[in-house]
Amino acid sequence: MFRGIQISDLLRCLQRVTNNLENQFGNVTLYRNHDWHQHDGFINNSKVISWEEINSDLENEKTLYDSRHGDDHVRITIYSGTLEFILRYYILEEDDDAHYPGKWGDFDITIDKNNLGKVENIIRQTGFQYIVSRAKDYFDKNYAG
Repeated sequence: MFRGIQISDLLRCLQRVTNNLENQFGNVTLYRNHDWHQHDGFINNSKVISWEEINSDLENEKTLYDSRHGDDHVRITIYSGTLEFILRYYILEEDDDAHYPGKWGDFDITIDKNNLGKVENIIRQTGFQYIVSRAKDYFDKNYAG
């Protein structure tokens, strides 16, 4: 079952989280991937990107909405080449779900426990609920392949 937040709130949270990640990992190589893990498990190639491209996608609600893949359950994944973090977000098509009229999405982040506290504090400041779990358990539970 989808448990999302309105795109305006998603944008605000992603901006705060990515700002923190850029401060911590500003010098690492970044990659973007259209993540089919929850759609059908298809694995594809990633593309090298920059923090500027991420910030451009998170400039406003329109750019965030336009950055989505568009297929059901295909997330945008941003990760460091060192795999210190994996940030994924998903945005429903507008009015795609009767329970979520308008534009809605969600995100998840996988991060090593040494950096979890900083990101957790940022999410807590937004007032949103969040769940902390083992990454393998989370990905196994959500795998569609």
